[in-house]
Amino acid sequence: MENVSQPNKIWQAVKRDYRLYLAAFFIVVIAELIGTKKIQLGSGLIVIYPMLFAIVIGIVLGRDVLGFFKEKESKKASSLVLVAITPFMAKIVFLQDQISPS
Repeated sequence: MENVSQPNKIWQAVKRDYRLYLAAFFIVVIAELIGTKKIQLGSGLIVIYPMLFAIVIGIVLGRDVLGFFKEKESKKASSLVLVAITPFMAKIVFLQDQISPS
């Protein structure tokens, strides 16, 4: 059994999947530049967060639409989606009090 330290394992994973990590970084930057969009709809308010834009950009870049990602990268990314979306969902719950009228 190979004895590899944790930082070396992380660095090897980054080197192996560098396209995935670079794409994720640029997708996040683009989504954050778009920002949060609020749409008043009658007495309601629709709020579109940057994470939704990031998901849409990721879908468009996926192997089924534009084919930027390969199958191996798509499988690797799909396992990380829950890890990435969980903090976003917590942010929505936390911000809910700030968005809803008092």
